[in-house]
Amino acid sequence: MADTDGTVHLFAALLHGEGIVTGQRAIPDKTGETKAFTPLLDTLDITGAIITADALHTVQAHATYLLKRGAFYVFTVKENTRPCSMRSTHWPGKPNRPPG
Repeated sequence: MADTDGTVHLFAALLHGEGIVTGQRAIPDKTGETKAFTPLLDTLDITGAIITADALHTVQAHATYLLKRGAFYVFTVKENTRPCSMRSTHWPGKPNRPPG
């Protein structure tokens, strides 16, 4: 799939340590990432895997999907993200936010 200017948008799964793409899907544009999350991972054996994802995927539906598939997850949570039935963990030594 390509934009009118010919730009192709790809959504991929990869092994971080090896830098190997294990799955990939063409999406209509960057807004298609959330819809491509489960179909892409449906093609892979993720049992016992740790799935990392950016803040766009920090939603309850994706967390629930991964847990049902037997995977673990680490999601990026931005300060403006409302809790989605998940608890963030306070890590000792985490720097405090600057005042202001």
